[in-house]
Amino acid sequence: MSWSHDLTTAAAPLTAAEAARAVSPLLSVRTMEDWLQGRRTPPDWTHAYIIAAVTRGKIRRRAANTETSQPRGQPHE
Repeated sequence: MSWSHDLTTAAAPLTAAEAARAVSPLLSVRTMEDWLQGRRTPPDWTHAYIIAAVTRGKIRRRAANTETSQPRGQPHE
């Protein structure tokens, strides 16, 4: 599989902006878009870190959505 396919699979359903923010607040959305579309590739030694960071971003997003779905005034279980 290609790097862009691996990244796209790891990032779904995050937007390019969310995926970029998960990797680093300094990473531009344009760079993430280029990576996702296969136009550019980061150095090989960064691939595992980027995939892990995007996966953590997905988990954080899912947790945030779960927390905000509780009705106001109701305690979290």
